[in-house]
Amino acid sequence: MPDLNDPSEQLALVMEHMRHGIVIYDRDERISLINRYVTRIFDMSDDAVTVGNSLGHYLDCVGRSVG
Repeated sequence: MPDLNDPSEQLALVMEHMRHGIVIYDRDERISLINRYVTRIFDMSDDAVTVGNSLGHYLDCVGRSVG
């Protein structure tokens, strides 16, 4: 059972259950958080875009997906 008083566990729970694609990137434009719905929405493999990838890489993958 997650500790709902722990902010990191709260965030993990939200990211797991939110049905929208969420991508958070840092000031260096590297992905620091991404949920599984991003790849589902854009019909990409689960490892196409991951934590640590650049924002540019993410946008390239989305562009290829939507044409």
